Amino acid sequence: GKLRKIHNIIITPSLDSAEKVADFLSRYGKTESDGRPILSLDSDRMFERIMEIDERNYLIAAHVWTPWFSLFGSKSGFDSIEECFGEHFQKILALETGLSSDPEMNWMWSKIDNFTLFSHRYC
Repeated sequence: GKLRKIHNIIITPSLDSAEKVADFLSRYGKTESDGRPILSLDSDRMFERIMEIDERNYLIAAHVWTPWFSLFGSKSGFDSIEECFGEHFQKILALETGLSSDPEMNWMWSKIDNFTLFSHRYC
């Protein structure tokens, strides 16, 4: 299939959980060289496994509208949240829109109405 490159944010409730998530992710790429490691891992499988590690973990798609490395990116993204996260898409609670995202633009697309939207400069 088509190679997809997106950024995700993982939030863990404890250092123990973070260490377990980091150990899991290290099997799919170098996690210590960059704050944004390149992993050979689908987002749906990543979500499934981090929830197995700790059901209090969160996975959030980052800067979803940027052309490169994003959920809806025109260069390497998906056409829908369902396509990206498979059967787990309803468990994705939030989307980080990116700083260049226009809130009014987000409100125009009803497919993201059920998600908490936020923008943050460190994502």
